[in-house]
Amino acid sequence: MRNGGQISAGTFGVGNAGSLTVNANLIEVTGSFASGGPSSLRSASERPWAGAGGTLDVITNRLLVADGGQIVTGTLSTNPASSGGNLTVRASEQIDLRGGDTSGQSGLFSSALIGPAAGGNITVETGNLFIRDGATISASNDPSNPASTLPSGTGPAGNVAIRAQNVTLDNGSTLNANTRTNVISDRNASITVNSQTLTLNNSRITTNAAGLVPGGNVTANLSTLTMLGNSAITADSVNSAGGRITINTAILAVAPGSRITARSGLGADFDGVVEINETEGDTPEVQSEEEAPEDSQALIASCEKLTDNELVLAGAGGLPSDPTYGLTSQSIWADTRAASEIDSVVVSAPAAPQPEDVPLTIVAAQGWATNDQGQIVLVAEPTVPSGETFVASHQSQYCGRG
Repeated sequence: MRNGGQISAGTFGVGNAGSLTVNANLIEVTGSFASGGPSSLRSASERPWAGAGGTLDVITNRLLVADGGQIVTGTLSTNPASSGGNLTVRASEQIDLRGGDTSGQSGLFSSALIGPAAGGNITVETGNLFIRDGATISASNDPSNPASTLPSGTGPAGNVAIRAQNVTLDNGSTLNANTRTNVISDRNASITVNSQTLTLNNSRITTNAAGLVPGGNVTANLSTLTMLGNSAITADSVNSAGGRITINTAILAVAPGSRITARSGLGADFDGVVEINETEGDTPEVQSEEEAPEDSQALIASCEKLTDNELVLAGAGGLPSDPTYGLTSQSIWADTRAASEIDSVVVSAPAAPQPEDVPLTIVAAQGWATNDQGQIVLVAEPTVPSGETFVASHQSQYCGRG
């Protein structure tokens, strides 16, 4: 689909939209028509008096959506029963969502605008998911195009579920399930990501609420989470409680300009929850709240009593000084060469004078040394008796606010 080309199973009347399935080796949806209509695959309720939107299934090896192209389910209906349909995209190799144009962002959309009808869910399964240059995956009741004259819907937005080997958001891209409505409700949209790696570079994952509903939930089950530049994962709310963010990961690297928040505009008493659980490498299965690892505090620690829903990380391993670098090993190098192969190098220090009547003080060990009996002992300072070799163990600690 190029230059405004469309495949549509939408409805413009009181009847429901049909379902649309597209199955091909390679699918490209790019560009828009000169008058502004995007190239698209769509099944939607297209008028305020129309019936419900239909489902849309895309099955392919590789999918490209770029230059304003869109894949859409949704509803514009004022009938509460005319909900938007679900959108499912399965690409065995790769999904690449890029950029946008004057029509709006490129991407995958489930919209619920104008009326009280609910939006559908978005499900994405792929090997590698790239969202670049301002593209988006959006399940929202707010227009994706800031220039749109359509009002936000008053019904709930849909949920987003992603399962992939690698997920990358780059250069102003978004993954969102935002809600904007003044209809008081306890329902909020959610985002779930199951992936080996999740990388955000100046990009955002959000389940924010701009009306009277609480922030949505974000759950990420990962091996590695990297947040570079001014990236954010947020579940904030303007006039209700913040949402809940749960991240299960083995490695977490957050640049100083990035943040993870679940704040409320009503104040700290209404802030949500940010929970980081340390895992052991492979992507874990989705866990219920009761099944969260008991040793989650190994990764979460408080350097001081904090407010404003801030994320603080500490620990013996700490974080690398630059999140683009790997974590430094905690193991100590041992020379296994024969003695005849090694040049004689002796690290020694004169015996330090021992002051009298020094009170006993317990301090953290800074290294280890070998005593006269050949035993390894922990030492507090990098000094050793004459003739003994000192080996400093690696020490790193990070205590910063996300």
